[in-house]
Amino acid sequence: MLALGHPYYGRMAYNLAMSIKACDRATHITLVYNESAIAHINQRNMMVFDNKMQYPDTDQPFAVKLKLYELTPYDRTLYIDADTLWVNKQSPAILFDQLKGVPFTSITEGMHDFNEPEKSDHSKHYFFWADLEEIKKHYPVEKWVRPSDVASKIIYQWRSEFIYFEKSESVEDLFDLMQIIYREAQNFSTVKKFANHIPDELAINIATAMLYYPPHIYKWRPTFWDRLHLDGMPDIATLQSSYYVISCGSNASSGALKRTYDRICAASAYKLGLQHVFPLISKKEMLTNRQLM
Repeated sequence: MLALGHPYYGRMAYNLAMSIKACDRATHITLVYNESAIAHINQRNMMVFDNKMQYPDTDQPFAVKLKLYELTPYDRTLYIDADTLWVNKQSPAILFDQLKGVPFTSITEGMHDFNEPEKSDHSKHYFFWADLEEIKKHYPVEKWVRPSDVASKIIYQWRSEFIYFEKSESVEDLFDLMQIIYREAQNFSTVKKFANHIPDELAINIATAMLYYPPHIYKWRPTFWDRLHLDGMPDIATLQSSYYVISCGSNASSGALKRTYDRICAASAYKLGLQHVFPLISKKEMLTNRQLM
């Protein structure tokens, strides 16, 4: 988990870790943080994190996610955004068993096929984060790596709040390329910024396309996000059986999401003998860079 900058993210990381530990206390959790982000968490409550790594203050928080490979102490890593909550009754160990041998994967919402555009499947509710023609101009598809039996040149719309990867030289190369692309993207003219920053997902989209890292399951949905899943908030039993986490990444959280999130946090705290001290608050109420979005 990453908790950088505003105390909001430390509060949310505490809740996420608590929800995971309530499911399986043996799950090992590492928090990468800076001091400002954990200012609201007392030392006793910091015990939900098995390993804590201090990170320097940064004005590019999204770029830090592209350094997960060098930050993680694990051979097999599940990264989860702090502004989520574990809802599944199964231990994360079950998910690790299912994903063993997958080099890199996350959530995809859609894709574009440069070779066969008619087969493209763009999500209307998510982004590539830059114009596809500009991406192709900077990174010509003719130079993309692909197996000899793969005809298409596909770029996916990745979501990065839930990433699994395994350490290897090729995955290290993938993360290195992501960081290079992120730096180069500062010169793009069509980038769609988020909270006044270039999203990490732009670099993930391009690097995975160039080095041929397709998702292990297209449109895999380990997380529920009410902003994208527009058919209403399911009950807790449905969330527990259908998803691993719920995402609270939107600027404004609905009343139903707040009630569900707080109920799960309260139950997790009770089970662990900890304090439920951080109810869900909409980001725009706490974060100044979200108030005009």
